[in-house]
Amino acid sequence: FHDIKTSNNEMRREIDDRKKIEKSLIESELQVRTIINKAPTGIALLDKEGWILECNPALQNMLDYNEDELSGVLFVQAIHPQDKALYNKKFNELINGASDIYRVDTRYIHKEFREVWGSLSASVVRDAAGQPQFVIAMVEDITTKWQAEEKIVNYQRQLQSLTSELSLIEERERRRIANNLHDHFGQVLTLVGIKIDELHNEASSTTCDPLI
Repeated sequence: FHDIKTSNNEMRREIDDRKKIEKSLIESELQVRTIINKAPTGIALLDKEGWILECNPALQNMLDYNEDELSGVLFVQAIHPQDKALYNKKFNELINGASDIYRVDTRYIHKEFREVWGSLSASVVRDAAGQPQFVIAMVEDITTKWQAEEKIVNYQRQLQSLTSELSLIEERERRRIANNLHDHFGQVLTLVGIKIDELHNEASSTTCDPLI
């Protein structure tokens, strides 16, 4: 009877420990999900083929799709066609173990078919044997930053164009002034020469001639 009672007590303790562990896991999962759902950065959970398993509201708002529309879709389908090759290359390197994490700025397609810029950070989660289980993709919306940088680049180009144009105008003005000065002094010297010749011809005094 003592052995049975002891076994029952051990079983109860084991059951209590399991309940505590399960409760702790549930609480941890709730905390993680709360953090992900409230995160200002877009977060997506992908399988090793790149299909979206879950995504948070920030990513949904960035692309203007709801969770049902994004779940079960290949993540690459949200990426701009011109940037898909780079994404596929980086994703395959991640899955094949060539890298554990990668970061890249790339364009995404909004539901309204406009470009949205995002800074993507992706990392792979592996099991004890080192096999890939899933990928965590975090996307920060940097559209405003890229638009500001693009404006700065455009302003710089305009400034360079204006500077070049001003240089050409300045050079033309210098040439015009130089030509005007050359023509003016040439005319003055010619006139002086004529006047001197006239004085030579008209001078009657022998004392004036050497002075002229």
